[in-house]
Amino acid sequence: MSLTKAQLEQQLKELQAQLAASQQSGGGLTVKRNQSGGVYIRHTSFREWSVNKNKEYVAGMNIGYNTAKQLFNNSELLEQIKSMVNSLD
Repeated sequence: MSLTKAQLEQQLKELQAQLAASQQSGGGLTVKRNQSGGVYIRHTSFREWSVNKNKEYVAGMNIGYNTAKQLFNNSELLEQIKSMVNSLD
């Protein structure tokens, strides 16, 4: 699926509005476009351990914009991923 520049700009505005709302609520969530045009997502619950630095840190992830739109707008896919990730324990 190919999006027009106007559609991408509209979706960006929607994501920015969501970010502003989450930041106002103090939810610890960051969602923004990265330098390559993808989406950067970070949340205070994304805690990881750095072996090199021997300390915990808050992680973030970069994902392609179209991939992010498909992933976060497909509840069935999210449920499948959730199940598979939880089975990795």
